[in-house]
Amino acid sequence: MTNEQTKQTVLIADHDQELTDVLAEQFRNLGLQVFTAQSTAEAVDVMNDQFPDLIVLDIELAAGNGKTFFDVLSTMEESKEIPLIALCDTGDLASVARSDSAMAYYVTKSIESWPNIEMFTYELTVLCPDAAKTLN
Repeated sequence: MTNEQTKQTVLIADHDQELTDVLAEQFRNLGLQVFTAQSTAEAVDVMNDQFPDLIVLDIELAAGNGKTFFDVLSTMEESKEIPLIALCDTGDLASVARSDSAMAYYVTKSIESWPNIEMFTYELTVLCPDAAKTLN
């Protein structure tokens, strides 16, 4: 087994390429293998190939949007133990409620959000890889 195969993985599903690049670099600096998707269809394709250890999802994801991806995840038995960090451009209550119902951590979408994302990442994957099982 190679080092790449043993690394914990994160899927970043966001249509904002600049933010995705910044987050991907930060996750790589933590030692995680990064997969990216710019649409719901791409995110599902990644999930069909490999279930990540963590998902960072833009609620307003293009081409099917992140809210639809929440619904797709809920139908996949294997995905129920994957922690999810939900990014949202706005603080609208419907998005926050959707995040809460999906057992997701809600973070306002911004390049300055990394400290919150990093904290959840350490809690859920790097320091406590079995923590996701306690979310369900």
